[in-house]
Amino acid sequence: MVSLSEVNPPYFSKELGGAGIVFGGLTERGDLDEQLLLEVIREAGSLPITFHRAIDDVEDPIKILKKLVKFTPVKRVLTSGGKSTALEGIKILHEMMKIENLYHGPMIMQFK
Repeated sequence: MVSLSEVNPPYFSKELGGAGIVFGGLTERGDLDEQLLLEVIREAGSLPITFHRAIDDVEDPIKILKKLVKFTPVKRVLTSGGKSTALEGIKILHEMMKIENLYHGPMIMQFK
């Protein structure tokens, strides 16, 4: 597991004018790296977090989304439904949007 102290990301500084954090940490087994996400949340403070297309690299993006729901600072998920394009992943995207509506977030942002 990687810790933020190893990465030392400068983008956490609000002084740089950042409007949010884009993050997509997975474990070696292809699961959500919840420990690293908790570190990101702590460092981000009030900045909103977007989980990026790492969710498209997992075996079950729905499973990961259901885990992300409990992390309220994660406001958006950038995804193409586990496929190369949103058109190819439309079925999964529809399922993801149902989860978004059921739990009132995070917002599913279709990519491509």
